[in-house]
Amino acid sequence: MSEKELQKIIVELWEIVNRLEKNYFEDGKKFTIDGHLLGSIGEVYAKEKFKLTLYNNSAKTHDAIDEVTKKEYQIKITQRNKVGLRHEPKNLIVIQIDKTGMPNIIYNGNGEPVWNLIKNKKAEQKFISIKQLEKIKANA
Repeated sequence: MSEKELQKIIVELWEIVNRLEKNYFEDGKKFTIDGHLLGSIGEVYAKEKFKLTLYNNSAKTHDAIDEVTKKEYQIKITQRNKVGLRHEPKNLIVIQIDKTGMPNIIYNGNGEPVWNLIKNKKAEQKFISIKQLEKIKANA
């Protein structure tokens, strides 16, 4: 790939980021390339798919609420085979992006069984594998 081609791709990415920020301005979502991009994509994807209301970026544990059921959700998105949690969520949505960029809902349910499986891990951020989430989902 040439430098010119790479520059073109980077400019396209910035255009996409700008479009996302304009479309989700009211939700206060930032799509900065430095780390918020994937998380914010997961949050707005869950918002649209499940008709949620998003909290501001500074919310501690939960990212959104279902205004009808009043359930709060932490939303996680990953390209890997695990996600990390710092706090016990009331409800959890986990989205995995496949190699084509397609988002897949891996988990949408109660946060308690997920937290109970990982809460005794010593690290500040506790990780759970996609396979473990699928087992919890299957047993729900």
